[in-house]
Amino acid sequence: MNFQNFKSLQGQLTSLGFEQLVNELPKRICFKADSFISFLETLKGRDRLNFYLYFTNDKEKDTYALIYYDASILKEISFEHATINDVDTASLEKRMSSIDWASTVNPRTSEMQIKAGIDNWETETLIESVVEDLRKLGEDEAGNKIAVKLKQKYWAGIPFLEQIGNISPSSNKQHVSQRFYFYPGQTGISVDEAHRFLQNMMIEKQLQLAKKWDRNTAATVHDKVKSPVIKKAAIRKNPGNPNTN
Repeated sequence: MNFQNFKSLQGQLTSLGFEQLVNELPKRICFKADSFISFLETLKGRDRLNFYLYFTNDKEKDTYALIYYDASILKEISFEHATINDVDTASLEKRMSSIDWASTVNPRTSEMQIKAGIDNWETETLIESVVEDLRKLGEDEAGNKIAVKLKQKYWAGIPFLEQIGNISPSSNKQHVSQRFYFYPGQTGISVDEAHRFLQNMMIEKQLQLAKKWDRNTAATVHDKVKSPVIKKAAIRKNPGNPNTN
């Protein structure tokens, strides 16, 4: 192992606010993979932040470098629990919260587990039961709304969604994400800086959604006014109003 390279990465991660990932670096580097991904989930107030750090290997120099990281913010999602189609949503959420989804659906992590000789189907069985209960909830209109919120709460921000189905960030008002690159000679964006940037993106997204809602509402009202029945009633009530012509 290139210990000088490790020390350099250690200093970089610490300065950026990813000191929690330093201890796992040797375990990832020792596999000599062409690339690997490190994951960090942290809380900032009521905001849940997910970070996926992408490292690549320069085999000629025997060094790894942090190329970029994906950061996402998820605002608190709340709803009332219920029992629908024999599914207790409180129990379902408890099971979903016990699963490390990022590691479970990360193919790199799975590859490492195989190399380490880990053969445990407990998590897979639990996930299977969760997916089945989410499907049952989806068969009911009220249940589907809860299922969508649970998926957004625990699956939003995970980049490996082939196994669990796509969760469109644009459909989730509580979630935004951004990729931050690293260039030679530059310090890079820290955890705190990324948090502030994502908060600003969240505000901008909510303002855009509010404007879109206002436009859609105005269009709906306009269509109703154009309705022949409503228009005739308006003419009878206000025969001299030019807006009814």
